[in-house]
Amino acid sequence: MSTSVRLESRIPFNFDSLSRSRKQMSPEETRTVRMFLRWEMIDKFKALEHYEHVLESWTITISLFNLPAFNKSKSFAVYLERKAEPNTTNILAKLFEAKKRVYVPSYAFHGLEMIRVRTLKEVQKLREDRRGKTELSRRKREEALSNKGGLDMIIMPGIAFTRSGRRMGSGKCLMFDYVMKARRQGWPILVGLAYKHQVVEDFPPAAKDLKLDYVLDSVHADHFEDYEERLAKLEAKYKPLNESR
Repeated sequence: MSTSVRLESRIPFNFDSLSRSRKQMSPEETRTVRMFLRWEMIDKFKALEHYEHVLESWTITISLFNLPAFNKSKSFAVYLERKAEPNTTNILAKLFEAKKRVYVPSYAFHGLEMIRVRTLKEVQKLREDRRGKTELSRRKREEALSNKGGLDMIIMPGIAFTRSGRRMGSGKCLMFDYVMKARRQGWPILVGLAYKHQVVEDFPPAAKDLKLDYVLDSVHADHFEDYEERLAKLEAKYKPLNESR
């Protein structure tokens, strides 16, 4: 009954004030505020015109192409967008053209996997099998973490992001769990792609919020903390390979 009341009461909420008040929030208040933020993101997306989706997605894509880490990386995990997420088709096309190793999400019984794809045609087949559940999808494809080199970059969507790099996911924690597994093999650079309305001043934290290296929207390209050090490690990782060619 209480859920029904909340669903009918979408009052505006000042998320920018959270930095001053979140320390006093109870777990129930935290869940409620995060739920309101998810609603707010859905409402703002619905208010966008189609051309705004296209324009923002393209601007975000160009920002990603201009990142030094994007051009230096060799192996990528890239999400396949859903309705309220920036489009990744041009990103995938660029990676295939550059002969990079590309992996996309597949949802197995034990959680999220990233499976190898080599062409946009393969990607389209997986889009048609939206959740990648068929045995054929998984059995015949290389999983990213089966490769000793692991992943250099993981490109992900989210419900909301902060300018300091925190990401709020859908609540299922699939991406968090996958990143933790990926970090056993290395330290992939984490990039969040966001429509500009998805970047907020703050939101109450949860235990499995990811801290990203980059948040890209159509206005800003922000990077955080030890990114430069990790970029240097990435360069060192591939320098011997480049010198041997």
